Amino acid sequence: MNSPLSVIKYGGNAIEDHRLLPQFAQAIAQLRQQGHRIVIVHGGGPQINYWLDKTNITSHFIDGQRVTDTDTLEIVEMALCAQVNKALVRACLSQGLNAVGISGQDAHLIRAKRQPKLQHVGSIEDIQPDLIHHLLEHHYLPIIAPIGLDNDQQILNINADFSAAHIACALNAQHFILMTNVDGLLNQQKQRIKSLHLNQIDSLIADRTISGGMIPKIRCASLAAQNGARVHILNGTQPHNLLTAYSNPEQLGTQILNP
Repeated sequence: MNSPLSVIKYGGNAIEDHRLLPQFAQAIAQLRQQGHRIVIVHGGGPQINYWLDKTNITSHFIDGQRVTDTDTLEIVEMALCAQVNKALVRACLSQGLNAVGISGQDAHLIRAKRQPKLQHVGSIEDIQPDLIHHLLEHHYLPIIAPIGLDNDQQILNINADFSAAHIACALNAQHFILMTNVDGLLNQQKQRIKSLHLNQIDSLIADRTISGGMIPKIRCASLAAQNGARVHILNGTQPHNLLTAYSNPEQLGTQILNP
């Protein structure tokens, strides 16, 4: 029987503080020692913004999504695949992990359809997980940048949360963890919501308990939960939270439950 599989989405806001990378890698190493198979999908919004500012490229957003023209796409690919991905790989290698950095382009892992109004941005159509299975079978740690290809082999910028959720579904992952820069969902009294069921989500969006950038994260979490994964939203700026999520999941963050 295979050991449990976790897909962990590590947000760009959590990655921004490089002092936290060794702690994150240590937590991953401990989970691996406990027998967990791990796949990491990362974001990189702050890193992309840094390089866009450095190169005097102005970002535009539609409904919270970055319009990615040709110049912006070059920055996105560089920041995600070269800077963020390889920083994570180096941190994990330093903990003795056989980390391999790839993107959704490799082996057609992420196939997507272009969203014309956002230019070089894609919505996921298909996940081809064969490469990930191969890496896991040979005890590698896949670290994935959310860049995909369309049917014409053109590069597309893909939302990291949705990339992670779709990959978790394609792998039938037992655990799906979203590591962001908040302590989980808060109710109207600003208290942490320890858990919620899928059938509560629409009402929480309607009363604005869930709002803004948390809405797409919850939609991604729902996708993975519907596929059978145990879903947890954690504060990734405190990497030790990752271990607590497995040993005592109700202690922190928010769990998404499928009744």
